[in-house]
Amino acid sequence: MKKKLIVNADDFGLSPSVNQAILDVFLQGNLTSTTLMVNMPGTEHALAMARQYPALSVGLHFCLTEGKAITGVSSLTDQAGVFFSRKTLLARCASGQVRVADIRAEFRAQVDFFSRHQLTLAHIDSHQHAHMTPLVFFAILSEVNRLQVPIRLAFSSAPFHLLWQRPVRFFKQGVLRMVTAVYKMMLRVPTNDALISVHDLGKMQFAVEDYLQLMKQSRGQCVELFIHPYRSGPDLQALYADSWEAHAEFIGKCYAEHHVLAVENVLSKFEGEVTTYAKI
Repeated sequence: MKKKLIVNADDFGLSPSVNQAILDVFLQGNLTSTTLMVNMPGTEHALAMARQYPALSVGLHFCLTEGKAITGVSSLTDQAGVFFSRKTLLARCASGQVRVADIRAEFRAQVDFFSRHQLTLAHIDSHQHAHMTPLVFFAILSEVNRLQVPIRLAFSSAPFHLLWQRPVRFFKQGVLRMVTAVYKMMLRVPTNDALISVHDLGKMQFAVEDYLQLMKQSRGQCVELFIHPYRSGPDLQALYADSWEAHAEFIGKCYAEHHVLAVENVLSKFEGEVTTYAKI
């Protein structure tokens, strides 16, 4: 059977310049879907784009680690209703400071955003893979199975060279892979078999060949290539004005992805079936 490839752009709704970068890649034919952050400055702009381009499949980029919560102040936020960072969220989950009911309520609110705006929910993933945290995953598991909407799993390849280069990361990725296999057995909805990204290549600049090599070497019948195309703009700079240095390396890679994927059609060179979560 031919390998199936889903190409999804995360962070739709982060800011108008990011939204435009995602649209650029879609119009170039290098995108099958995107996932929407429903609580960010560019959300309304993204909604307008989604309505203008109905062929673009849109899912939920479930967010618990950036922006303000839709449900207000809870164990997931500070006193202003702003989500904690991913690092703080993980620590609070581990120490029992996060209530399952708060996770579930926020998830329902973000899912309901789609129906309120007459937007079809194509699939689910999360910002910074927050839903792969056990407490978060099990909080939303019954909701996902009830919705019967496909969900991304963040499989880790844990390449052997990490064992001597970065042993702690190798161990963490190995644990993640085992946990993900358990998650997959508990889900009653379609999922991917592998997840790949050029961000894992250890480079700051990318070429078409990097994407093609990743696609060719990936294992599994259904593979998701998740991408983060960004364009420079004052809106993005304003969003991270107080933390630009901390985000600079990641954003630089996002600029590099846009530079490649908005210019040349990469998917036309893929020897397999390009699809969406709705069709797996």
